[in-house]
Amino acid sequence: MAGKATRWANPAYAEFIRQRGPALGFQSQELWRDFCAHFGISAGLVPFRNFATRIKNETPTEERAIPATIEEISRIEQDRLRENFDKDLLKKLKAQKATTDALIEAIGEIVPKVPKAEIPRLAEPKTDGRPQTALLILSDIHIGQVVNESEVQGLGGYNFKIFQRRKKALIQAVR
Repeated sequence: MAGKATRWANPAYAEFIRQRGPALGFQSQELWRDFCAHFGISAGLVPFRNFATRIKNETPTEERAIPATIEEISRIEQDRLRENFDKDLLKKLKAQKATTDALIEAIGEIVPKVPKAEIPRLAEPKTDGRPQTALLILSDIHIGQVVNESEVQGLGGYNFKIFQRRKKALIQAVR
């Protein structure tokens, strides 16, 4: 390396280091001597320091895979971005859950326990023998109104199908 720079972009260098580094130690002088002998590089202390620094910066304690194609690099970057997105989303959801839990706890402390109401049974109405008609007064049923559950944080929704279900239930209860 004296007088000429080592081309670190050479894939054979990375492959050599990947194969022999774990056994010899990525920053060992033995790996450096083998590296120089294999690639015909003149050995010395200064080039070894450069080599050791380069390996330290590029090779973690676990072996690092070198991406072979643009597609693989793109996939790795997508995975990294997805992981960061997932971490951020999890952080936001945890904060939201903590807020919700605190709100539920506060409401539980504020709202007193309501005793169960005893509803007396109604007596049968007295009639004087004339025919009678029962009326069911309906008002304010909001046919056509749409309430999206996501807009009310899942507390309820309303649309025409829900109205039809409720209408059937009401008819059955009255009968």
